[in-house]
Amino acid sequence: KKILKRDNYECVKCRERGEFSNQCLQVHHKKELVDFPSLALDEDNCITVCNACHNRIHNKLDDFYKKQIEKKKENAITPERW
Repeated sequence: KKILKRDNYECVKCRERGEFSNQCLQVHHKKELVDFPSLALDEDNCITVCNACHNRIHNKLDDFYKKQIEKKKENAITPERW
């Protein structure tokens, strides 16, 4: 809650791009906890992000879209895709 309040309940990444989002907010650790467990509660290691930006940070959407494209290629009748 401290991080959300500090960041004014808006996505830091969207704000950097001149946009605004206060939907589906989460706290993201800039340095991953797997690699830096000692920074888990370090407020300087945390930022507020929306779900879309959090997915972008972790490349989840990229993986999802790559899988969708591969499915379309598999189901194509011909190699041409208009």
